[in-house]
Amino acid sequence: SNSSREPHAARRLLTAVLTLAALSALFAPLSVNRTAADPPRVDAGRVSFAGKTLGDYPVFLEGQWRLRWHGPTGFDVAAANETLRLKVPGPWTNARTRSGAPLPVSGFATYELDITGLTPHVAHYLHVQTLCPASRVWLNGRVVSEAGKVGYSAATTQMAWKSQDIIFSPDTDTATVALDVASFRLNCNGVLAPPVFGLHAATQTWVKTNIAQDFLFHATLLLLAVFSFVMYVFRPADRSSLYFGVSMLLLLPASVLLGRENLMLLAVPKLDFSLMLEITYLTGIGAVASFLAYANALFPRESNRYIFVAIETALGGALLVNVWIFAQGDTFLATGLYRYIGFGFITILTYTVVIVGWAMLRGRDGAAILFFGVIALVVTVSIGVLGSTSGARSGLRDVDVSSVGLLVMLFSQVIILAGRWATSMRSAEALATDMRRLIDLSSSFTSEIRLETLLTKIVAATSQFLHAERSSLFLFDAKKNRLWTLIAEGLGSRAIHLEPAEGVAGSSFASGATINVEDAYRDERFKREVDADTGYRTRSILAMPVAARDGRRLGVLQALNRQDARSFDPGDVQRMSAFAAQAAIAIDNATLFSEVVSARNYNESILRSMSNGVVTIDTDGNIAKLNEAAATIMEISAAAATGRNFEELLAGDNAWLKAELACVREDHRPRTFLDVDFRTGAGRAIDMNIQIEPLLGDGAPAGLLVLIEDIRTEKRLEGAMRRFMTPKVVDQVLQNQDDILFGTSCKASVLFADIRNFSTMAERLSPRATVDMLNEIFSELVEAVSANDGVLDKFMGDAVMAVFGAPLSSGSDPENAVETACTMMRAIKTLNLKRAARDEPRLQIGIGIATGDVVAGTIGSAKRMDYTVIGDSVNLAARLQVTTKFYKAGIIVCEATAQPLQGSQLVRELDTIRVRGRMRPERIFQVLTYQDESTFPYLSRVLDAYTAGMHHAGKRDWRAAIAAFEQALQLAPDDGPSAHQLARARALLSTPPPEDWDRVWEAVDGK
Repeated sequence: SNSSREPHAARRLLTAVLTLAALSALFAPLSVNRTAADPPRVDAGRVSFAGKTLGDYPVFLEGQWRLRWHGPTGFDVAAANETLRLKVPGPWTNARTRSGAPLPVSGFATYELDITGLTPHVAHYLHVQTLCPASRVWLNGRVVSEAGKVGYSAATTQMAWKSQDIIFSPDTDTATVALDVASFRLNCNGVLAPPVFGLHAATQTWVKTNIAQDFLFHATLLLLAVFSFVMYVFRPADRSSLYFGVSMLLLLPASVLLGRENLMLLAVPKLDFSLMLEITYLTGIGAVASFLAYANALFPRESNRYIFVAIETALGGALLVNVWIFAQGDTFLATGLYRYIGFGFITILTYTVVIVGWAMLRGRDGAAILFFGVIALVVTVSIGVLGSTSGARSGLRDVDVSSVGLLVMLFSQVIILAGRWATSMRSAEALATDMRRLIDLSSSFTSEIRLETLLTKIVAATSQFLHAERSSLFLFDAKKNRLWTLIAEGLGSRAIHLEPAEGVAGSSFASGATINVEDAYRDERFKREVDADTGYRTRSILAMPVAARDGRRLGVLQALNRQDARSFDPGDVQRMSAFAAQAAIAIDNATLFSEVVSARNYNESILRSMSNGVVTIDTDGNIAKLNEAAATIMEISAAAATGRNFEELLAGDNAWLKAELACVREDHRPRTFLDVDFRTGAGRAIDMNIQIEPLLGDGAPAGLLVLIEDIRTEKRLEGAMRRFMTPKVVDQVLQNQDDILFGTSCKASVLFADIRNFSTMAERLSPRATVDMLNEIFSELVEAVSANDGVLDKFMGDAVMAVFGAPLSSGSDPENAVETACTMMRAIKTLNLKRAARDEPRLQIGIGIATGDVVAGTIGSAKRMDYTVIGDSVNLAARLQVTTKFYKAGIIVCEATAQPLQGSQLVRELDTIRVRGRMRPERIFQVLTYQDESTFPYLSRVLDAYTAGMHHAGKRDWRAAIAAFEQALQLAPDDGPSAHQLARARALLSTPPPEDWDRVWEAVDGK
């Protein structure tokens, strides 16, 4: 945060200033190169050291020298015989002939100086500083040193750029020094720096000090260039490092050329003078342009774009002009124009000071340090300029602080780069730490499938990442349209519930935007009631929506109270954004994983429950999945077969299936094979049905699905039983199949139900309507059988046969059979209401039930068999069903069936008959416990009449009521309430007097 960074910035600035001050103090001795405090005066070409002691410090031989003009030819020949006086240092164009004419820019002249008062036979040192033209040194009429070749014309002059050192021991106290200077094709001339003279040791020390200053300066430039380039290589986004490095590198040629010693010429002795000038000029312009680009890149907001572009364009134009001039070989014009580059450099330096100063006022990082360096450079260069002017005090001349100023400027850049590098390193380290923690947390998130545990980790990690006191994660409940906190630090088991757009978290969720609140109590969205309830003081809030990959908003991640700052900063927002994305993915993955696991378990349970085999084969032909049924049918190990090529199991007799698999892969059309032979893994031949289906994934083939149905005798029998028996009965039969599956004698109740007048109705219906009617009726009848532990034996046209008690007795088989018949009658009544609404004819059924000994077992061939019962009771039940039409009764049962019904059903004896196929007569009974809408109203009227009469007479004759009740039943044998209703009514009537007379009739009416 800004508040946390300000103390660090102040400390860094103070440390940088102290470092630069220490650096200046360290290099201050190198900036001072003293000369004699009271040197003798040079006047009229003479200087005397008589009475002056040449001790530890040399002197500058500056003052009035004698000048003899030698050319060029054709210029004021009279001047060649004149001896002029000229101030050194300075150009000779400052001299005037007796006629008042100035000397020309180009020419050849000799500067002469007589030195007296020397100590004979003592080594003296004369240092002639770098002269731009060609030069030659004479000592007592003898040439002792030469730089270049002095001539009277441009053709005979070879210009050089170097200093000269002469060491001599005079024989007398007098010596004459002459400097030949020839300048052609250059817009400069004369002696621009005064020679230095003194005893050998003192002057040599002065020269070495100057060389050390130059070396330090050149080395610093080179090191800074390398340092900047390395910074740019490791951080290409930092363009300022690149521009600064280029500026330092381009400044290096000019510095080695214009220093105390021309190092460029020492490195390349035969370097052409024009090329040397061109390198110096062009690199100097490039250095200025790069330095301006550096300032602009360092503080782009403070640099005016238009001014920057204008200056860079002007420098580019100057560069092109100089290239063109040097291409023409006009070094005179080039040196003339170069002096104006200095004005440009001053302008750019001033503009840079303005940029850096404005950046410092705006608090930009590193601006204050750079401003200190720029000001140090300006001040030291100004001191150097003042020291080099004529008339300046010797103290200023002896102090060359311009190099120190430049060093301070350069090292300020080092501090800036080091600071930025340190900041980048700290940021990188912090980022790496955050990334490691994020990766660890991400791994934890992806491996955690329990949502509550996952949310706990998310909330804890949010506080740790953002240095927050508390964090919470609001999840959105779409069903309730509310945000709620399952996990919130500091709340314990309590939860906060918010409406969308309520509070800061709700506003973030509703808008989908990140909300950073510096002062919660000044934000109108903040709910102070939460603080009041929890006793917590909220200062700053950072809330961010958590969205899934498809854009769905899952909730809001919220952090409270930055621990080490007043509020959360943009870096915290970025970290929270990355973390919220990871949290969203983790939550989404946990939910998705839960759904996948649920779906997988569901599919696995389906496969396990299937009696048929299922085998899935991938695109490579390997078994991807097979259920337990498939492994059992094929008699192979599921674990060993998974991953194995399926065709390896199809050897020998099963080889024909390979071709069929290939066909399905090729044309993607399913294949079905019924009742085929298959050789199992144990070598047994079994019968099975096989179906091959192609699998598609994302529109492309994904493999094959093989469905296997075992149709061996046992499976055929089990399949037959499961179609007609309840699962409980089937399981009991299979457990004792050796005893009862293939034939056993038992006592059972057999039920036959037949649709009356079916043939007549079928004549009026279409085949389709007939089938639909049968399916509708049979669905109700079969449901009634199953509901009472019956076994559906078979359908016989329009009739249904059901068995109760075979092969296993329930102990109440007659009761179950009769209850099934009653349920069928009620179901037909309900069905008739639906058919009447559809304007379809009314249905009636007749039911016959007989109980007795039967033989139960499987009957049929190896490939088709059924489980059924055979016996006299079967025939009797069928005949009783036929007699229902004659007696106009719904349900007729035999005597063996009616006997167990005492107390549970109302029955009446109908007759004693002898059915066809039996010699012994059979007593038959009618079950009276079902309702028939045709005669029930008559019974109701009878009961109402008796009730009204007894009420009017004030009588409560229970016996008469019972007699009336029984008489009504006799009058309407097919009419009556349900068995339960009648039993209740009889119970009430048989115990006079009842508590409430109305209860009797409520029981009869079924209210």
